[in-house]
Amino acid sequence: MNTVNAMELSGVEYMATRNRTPNPALNRLLEQARWTRTQMAQQVNRLGPQAGLKLTYDRTAVAHWIAGTPPKPEVRPLILEALSARLGRPVTHAEAGLSPALADGTSQPLDTVEELIDLGRAAMDPSRRGLLGATLFSAALAVPAFQSRARAASDPVTPGKATTRIGASQVASVRSMTERIADILDEFGAGHARPMAAAFLVNTVGP
Repeated sequence: MNTVNAMELSGVEYMATRNRTPNPALNRLLEQARWTRTQMAQQVNRLGPQAGLKLTYDRTAVAHWIAGTPPKPEVRPLILEALSARLGRPVTHAEAGLSPALADGTSQPLDTVEELIDLGRAAMDPSRRGLLGATLFSAALAVPAFQSRARAASDPVTPGKATTRIGASQVASVRSMTERIADILDEFGAGHARPMAAAFLVNTVGP
């Protein structure tokens, strides 16, 4: 198990630079979670063993993240998981002002579910609908091709983070809602249907 100590982090994470960009998005999420920086650090430390890490972060580390020093790549998913559990909804890299990265620091493509959630949240913002209509919604998302059959509800789940079972009732709900949104699209147009579809993706399908 790797050990990451606040005083022994790599120079990349804690080296002071003049061109750091503050991360107000992460600070907003802390406020929404009603967490102090110490509480945030403690929760990330508790999740560390899931990633094979022994973490000893404190409030100073969180202050550095908010000030613009990016967390180590392997710690970013733990930050998102901690905030998601606290807020009761998925928190994406973009919402937390972070970028997905591999352990060696190279960029990593966004997860398709994260892309859908971010796109849906943007569509729910009236000030951005015009931009989305002209750009993002005219492009196809890169949905991965599944090389093997979907998991059945009876299949064993690998131990790790909490898993939500998706069964026939959830599939039926999505199909029914899709049909209703399609009817609204036909009758009233995309201006009414798209925000509803976005809200359904973000608030129901995403979690």
